[in-house]
Amino acid sequence: MLVVISVNRMDSNGVQVCVARPQHNAHSAQTYPSEAAARAVLLDFGMTEKVLDDSLKLLPQLAANQPLTFPPLAMYRNMSCWTEVSSLDKRRSLVSAND
Repeated sequence: MLVVISVNRMDSNGVQVCVARPQHNAHSAQTYPSEAAARAVLLDFGMTEKVLDDSLKLLPQLAANQPLTFPPLAMYRNMSCWTEVSSLDKRRSLVSAND
């Protein structure tokens, strides 16, 4: 499954992670209190630390709510629950149940 992930720096200093599945016209967003929390989620999506380091260093240079989009990412797990779940802990438990 192909997903497009982007991040936005919010006015409240949080970081919003947006995930879109263009082939299903579906998208979801979740705001995290810090860049570190958003980074943990992005690593959980399977992004490499090098890609994150190279990309997230640009985040402070962007205006609030301006998206930083990553290259499309292929997901190999059953991710149908990810657009429905807003909490990382709930998402992890659902994904684990589908393994």
